[in-house]
Amino acid sequence: CVNGIEYAKYDAGYQIALNLNQEKSLEVIGYKIELMSLDLYSKNSYRLVNNLGDIGGIRNGFYLVTAQNILPEVMDKFPNSQLINNIYGCKIETFLANMLHPDKLQQNLDKYVVIRVYN
Repeated sequence: CVNGIEYAKYDAGYQIALNLNQEKSLEVIGYKIELMSLDLYSKNSYRLVNNLGDIGGIRNGFYLVTAQNILPEVMDKFPNSQLINNIYGCKIETFLANMLHPDKLQQNLDKYVVIRVYN
């Protein structure tokens, strides 16, 4: 389906998984996000947390994916970390409602960040 192929460009979870699957194999943690496609397409183990205090005991570091507006909170908690990617995407229903209006679609994209946390 053409819409499915076009939507893949806007599926943030899919795009993040494609990028991280090429990186060092580390656990991927989603913080206060809902990206089911990241869990589906990631070759790394993936889990969701709603509290940064729930993350601990990961020896080799990990990738943390969250909304861009939460970045300062994450960087305060994990000062030994590095922003490695910004991803813009949307849910399928947002894409379908706006796909004929590219400007409106761009305005409705969610902003995510991928952070590499070192130990």
